[in-house]
Amino acid sequence: METSDHLDLKRLAVAFLRASGCSAVGVEVRSPISRFIFDAAGWRDSVRAPRKRSNGQWGLGFKRCEPESIVIECKQSRADFLRDSQDRVRLIEMRARLHEHREHLEESRIKPNEPHLQALDSSLYGEDETNQAWDFSRTKCIEHRDIVSEIAGVERKLSDGTKFGDIVRWALADRLYLCAPSGLIRKREVPPGWGLIECRRSKLRVVAADPAPRLAEDLIVRVEAQSQPCDPDRRVRLLRNIATSTTRAWLRSDDTYTDTEPKELEYTNKEQT
Repeated sequence: METSDHLDLKRLAVAFLRASGCSAVGVEVRSPISRFIFDAAGWRDSVRAPRKRSNGQWGLGFKRCEPESIVIECKQSRADFLRDSQDRVRLIEMRARLHEHREHLEESRIKPNEPHLQALDSSLYGEDETNQAWDFSRTKCIEHRDIVSEIAGVERKLSDGTKFGDIVRWALADRLYLCAPSGLIRKREVPPGWGLIECRRSKLRVVAADPAPRLAEDLIVRVEAQSQPCDPDRRVRLLRNIATSTTRAWLRSDDTYTDTEPKELEYTNKEQT
């Protein structure tokens, strides 16, 4: 049975989609080609942008953009998140150790011994070496290459065989977000290809009584979701599924309609009467 926290997260997800310019929004939306049911999904063809008003002042408005679909999965607890992540914790810890080893090699061995790997335009950053660009892909350090290869292998495992990885691999939407209480998911735990939206835990109890959650106060985009290639047919199919989901929800909420499945209309043959 769905908890109140999960319902509140879905309300915030819907508010986020609407504020992001989605003109079509639904909850419990079936994915275009698989068994997955998305907690919330939206479709938009406009985004927020500065616009000059009739009084000459500038404010936020909407401008047209290429059609885009956005999917949000709400996670109310660590167990809920890890259930869809399978063996992610071990792999994430392994990836963190590999990155630390890689950075140690870059600082202690490669930079002192291979200064030619420093980018030619790094002088633009001044004397601060921490901001200077380096091309470590050309290093002669075999150990560094092995570690980079191991990191790539861990990333593949993090993406394969999980719900999050399947959604990315099958290109089911243009942008993907997780929505969770603050502190529940660490940045390094965010699955590849996903973004992270957080809500302060103290706000979850207030959301149910707020007809229009104030996103600036209630939500923080901790990790921005990057646009990824999405098959146009799947985008259109998701839009259709959003419409279906929203229609069913409206029918269930209206006492006038007791059935969710359409019935055939009965016609009277006037010539026989």
